[in-house]
Amino acid sequence: MTQYDDSVYEEILKELENSFKEGKIDESSYQDLKQRYVKKLEEAKARREETRTIMNFQVSGSQRVTDDAVKISGSANLPGGVIPKIIKIAGSGRIESDIECNGLRCAGSLHAGGRILSHGDIHVSGSFHGNNSVLVEGDVDVSGSAKVDGDFDASGIITVSGSMKADGDVNAKGGIRVFGSGKVDGNMYSDKEVDIKGSVKIDGSVVAETVKFTTPHVFKRLIRRRGRSQVDGDILGKELVEIENIEVDGDVRGKIVKIGPNSKISGNIEFVEDLIIAEDAELENQPMKVSPHSIGVPTNSSKEYKDESPNAVPKFCPKCGQEVGKGLKFCPACGSELSS
Repeated sequence: MTQYDDSVYEEILKELENSFKEGKIDESSYQDLKQRYVKKLEEAKARREETRTIMNFQVSGSQRVTDDAVKISGSANLPGGVIPKIIKIAGSGRIESDIECNGLRCAGSLHAGGRILSHGDIHVSGSFHGNNSVLVEGDVDVSGSAKVDGDFDASGIITVSGSMKADGDVNAKGGIRVFGSGKVDGNMYSDKEVDIKGSVKIDGSVVAETVKFTTPHVFKRLIRRRGRSQVDGDILGKELVEIENIEVDGDVRGKIVKIGPNSKISGNIEFVEDLIIAEDAELENQPMKVSPHSIGVPTNSSKEYKDESPNAVPKFCPKCGQEVGKGLKFCPACGSELSS
């Protein structure tokens, strides 16, 4: 739409008002027509602003605009603003300031200088760098590297195959999947799963329905040489915690807890239903069986749990994880000395 189209709608609205005042149309018809043309005027102004914004794109290559997308091949420098379309870039793109759009697709590199609000999925094959927070109403899929200098939020699933760096929290209701390496300066939250296959350093805590830190078999030797994953805060898996090749400074809690090889847990270990510990896992504290409500996990079991007294809590060897009887000074499985 052009400014001329805006003036046409404004003229129509003025004539409607005059006709109503002169009694040529009744109030009901006037209000109905007025509402229609006010909406048309607002849409025309929005389209004109959208066109003005797109015209300010600096593109080296080709650019095509459709009803739902802006397609760019080559390199592009975007000023930011509100663009109610999907932005598709094949090459490299730079966004100067805050942007609101209906989705981002980039095959190459994408650098955002401000905040991103996307009312649709973000897909990047290559590298993605956001200088501020990123809020996505949908999924995020990055094959390569993703760096966000703020909070990283999605209503769907965040998937990174390669490397991820976030200066704030990472929050994805649908799940978080990292295949490779990463560094998160804040916390990691999900209503579903956190699935880390590789080596990731998290300064905060990890909270999800299911938490997994595992090592792909083909990379086990390589990753062990490079070091373990590390979580400075707590790990809470409401249904399951399954971890290996990791160092946790805080507590580990879950309905079912599996602590695999090459793991070190400095905090407490609390489980509701089952506990499995690898022989070489290092535990600084005695694992404890607790009731579901004490760690905030739901239970579908008809079994009733009671808050366990210290004497009722089963005892485990801190070296091999074997459950041992009361009064023993040495583990019958590995021979390690047991604390009293």
